[in-house]
Amino acid sequence: MGQLETVAIESFWKALAESSHLNISLFKLRGENAHHIVEASFKAFSRALRNYLDTPDIWFPHSLNDQLSIQLHREGMIQRQTKETRLSVHLLLNGESTDTHIETGIPMLDQFYTILAQEANMTLTIQCHGDLWIDDHHTAEDVSIALGQCLSQALGDKAGLNRMWVGEASIERSTTTTGTGAGAGAGAGASDGHHNDSSNNVNTTTTTTTKLSFPVVQVTMDLSNRPCLVHNLHHVLGGLEYIMNDGNNNDTCPLTCELLVHSLDSLVMNGHMTVHVIGMVPSVVDVVLGTAKAFGRALRVCAMVDQRRAGMTASSKGTLSAK
Repeated sequence: MGQLETVAIESFWKALAESSHLNISLFKLRGENAHHIVEASFKAFSRALRNYLDTPDIWFPHSLNDQLSIQLHREGMIQRQTKETRLSVHLLLNGESTDTHIETGIPMLDQFYTILAQEANMTLTIQCHGDLWIDDHHTAEDVSIALGQCLSQALGDKAGLNRMWVGEASIERSTTTTGTGAGAGAGAGASDGHHNDSSNNVNTTTTTTTKLSFPVVQVTMDLSNRPCLVHNLHHVLGGLEYIMNDGNNNDTCPLTCELLVHSLDSLVMNGHMTVHVIGMVPSVVDVVLGTAKAFGRALRVCAMVDQRRAGMTASSKGTLSAK
């Protein structure tokens, strides 16, 4: 890598950890190009360190960063018509989603993007009339393309934004345990001036309900202007399996897992972002809706203003200097 041997990078991280008294776990998930792998390791370490030093509340709703973001009045609007669809998409990064209204004719897609908008704290309006009498492909694809373009419009050059974040979604499951034990029942009586104690063993049944939280989906996002979607959803969701709204096959226009992944890819490509999606459970509906939640949560923080960046586009391509 230039004049630096790549084998020296491991020595660099070891020396940094030992001299700084840090416990650093650094893993390469994928990639072949040495330059980008090393660059990513520096970026990942610096982001992890910054997140550790930050107080979490600076990224909460109603925080100063959030208020500054809302004041930017960022907005995107697309109207387009093709032989297959006629649609309009309006997106407003205004810190609320109460006026979100989505009608595509595909209930599961409506629900997916409604949840995403709610978690991203943005107002989203989508109206689409497509050739659903053929299938849902054109509608789902065109809506996602237009949404990505709207998002790109709203974010502009992305200067001064936080840019990177990890969004997660979990589900809660209740577990009940029942145990039986011996308890003491005491009776006391007085006879002939003598105190007589008697104990009766009583079996008692105790039921304990515990709520456990299980991670479902993790979405890592970078508003990088380098469009890329990496995921394991085909493995987790399958391909042509249909996603039903209520589990009773009542959806008038069901959406396949394969087409939902394609829609997500269209959104990412036209939004000019890098997104990694990891599904963690073999449950179609949980992973699908969890992806919407995690994507929206990541987007909300990525799109927030970071006051420390002062209008500068975040990049790892800089020069370190000691002052």
